[in-house]
Amino acid sequence: MASEKDLEGQAENTENPDHHGPGHHHGHEHEGWWHQVRYLKHAPQLWTSPINEAVVGLIDPGEGEAMLDVGAGMGPAVLAAARRVGNGRVFALDPSPLMRGIMRFRRRTAGLADRLSIMRGKAEEIPLDDASVNGAWSINCVHHWGDDEVACTELGRVMKPDGRLLLLDEQFSHPDHPRHDSYDDSRHGEPGFFHEIDTDRLGGLLEEAGFRIERAGDERLDEVPVRLIRAVRLSD
Repeated sequence: MASEKDLEGQAENTENPDHHGPGHHHGHEHEGWWHQVRYLKHAPQLWTSPINEAVVGLIDPGEGEAMLDVGAGMGPAVLAAARRVGNGRVFALDPSPLMRGIMRFRRRTAGLADRLSIMRGKAEEIPLDDASVNGAWSINCVHHWGDDEVACTELGRVMKPDGRLLLLDEQFSHPDHPRHDSYDDSRHGEPGFFHEIDTDRLGGLLEEAGFRIERAGDERLDEVPVRLIRAVRLSD
């Protein structure tokens, strides 16, 4: 089996960013540099986030475990998880060169290179071995998935039996969300960029991929309205 360092290099060098698979909708890798740079205006929220820390707390990474963040962004969740796993490993997956570059800077300054791998990829193409992670999460990224059926299958493939999964999108369109006003103003009367995810559909796809659904629907996490799914990987 390839080492984590080998996997990181393979993921950086072999994926074709111009390939559009069946069911492709949209994603960070297809938005161009201008659209990626626009995320920098949200840097204070993306750099450190109570929601990300709350998700890591729910997944509860343990000593020696392997964890996966699908769509890791600037890395607040992976940094929090890496501090918990000791001699384990956290895999930060993101299609955006900008986000990966920011995460590399943060990894270096935090001294976490021995336990944090930053990889190019997306939910539909996870560059990890079968049954290789104990837990995974995706925060504010499910709406970017081009093919949610393939993504759920991939999550089932890489997850070990009893592995924990949490998928979460904040409900920015909810009037109680602390960033609702800025979100609403940014739409200029157009439909929101963060479309609402369908937890019933995703739950069904995850069950087909070998998960048991523990919770699904609208909740509040750290007093923020979210839509989430918590699941556990069953044994094959």
